[in-house]
Amino acid sequence: MSTVPAPPPIARRHRLDTGALGVATALACCAVGAVGLGAVAGVPAGEGTPCPFRAVTGLPCPFCGMTHALMAFGQGDAAEAFARSPAAAVALAAAVVVLVRSPARLLRRRELTWHPVVTWLVAGAVLAGWAAKLGGMLPGA
Repeated sequence: MSTVPAPPPIARRHRLDTGALGVATALACCAVGAVGLGAVAGVPAGEGTPCPFRAVTGLPCPFCGMTHALMAFGQGDAAEAFARSPAAAVALAAAVVVLVRSPARLLRRRELTWHPVVTWLVAGAVLAGWAAKLGGMLPGA
């Protein structure tokens, strides 16, 4: 008699409880909204809102340029988006996944889970973009 192997234990996966999932859904809406704003308004990339991290340290934060990068994606300018923030593509992909998967999970009060590799890929993209910005390889350094 053959048996179906059991899925990996849930403890090995990263998860968002329903409260955090609600916050993630709101942030995902903001990310997709920035893409939509860029597409509709055609606002050119320029100086953004003041960054508290930069005001205190004089250095750009890991997310400096993210809004303008998302707006550039909305305008179809991937080169400008990657120049502003390489992590924007990862953030946009994560936002789409959250928006697709979260409504049903929120209604059923279930956690959103994902493989830990995803966490490391997202963190790596953010840190690589920040290192490039600190190294002067991207605008806004």
